[in-house]
Amino acid sequence: MTPPDVAVDLSIWELFQNAHIVVKIVMIGLLAASVWSWAIILEKFFLFAKTRKETDKFEQVFWSGQSLVELYQALSQRRNTGMAALFVAGMREWMRSSELKLSPGTQLRVQKVMDVTISREVERLERRLTFLATVGSTAPFVGLFGTVWGIMTSFQAIAVSKNTIAKWLGTQRAWKASPMSSRPFCRARSTRPRFEECMRWAADFNRAEH
Repeated sequence: MTPPDVAVDLSIWELFQNAHIVVKIVMIGLLAASVWSWAIILEKFFLFAKTRKETDKFEQVFWSGQSLVELYQALSQRRNTGMAALFVAGMREWMRSSELKLSPGTQLRVQKVMDVTISREVERLERRLTFLATVGSTAPFVGLFGTVWGIMTSFQAIAVSKNTIAKWLGTQRAWKASPMSSRPFCRARSTRPRFEECMRWAADFNRAEH
């Protein structure tokens, strides 16, 4: 007797279904983190491209010789980002100081307003980058944890399968040593009914032995 051949499905979905619950949680978590990370990467890619385009456009207008007051009036009517927002914030504080005749400390106030605007723009550009840094630093260790857990589960399955094979081999040795194995119709398993009858006699023999 030989153990029957079992078809093993090694598809990703089948491996996931047969994995331990801890491994499933790790895989789902890493997949969700990967999807969210790629969404942030694409969002930042388009945001930086848009910011670079707006910066080039502002520089072109700024150095074109147009009056700064006219440029400020045109830009202050809409929402600005990047260098345009920095220019509008600085010009607004300068014009307010000029109207109120706050000559002493005007440069310092304009500088502070521009520093706040720079911090706000940097925060806008760096938003959610902390998540990417966290995922990049922790994902390898989380994946390693899932891998080790899966290996431990695999070793346990191998140990169980070896015990099963050992029991099967012990059964074969006992069968060969039994008087039933000497029967000609048991050695020659040419027909299924004869083989099934032989197996029934072998089962009766094992029960009698025990």
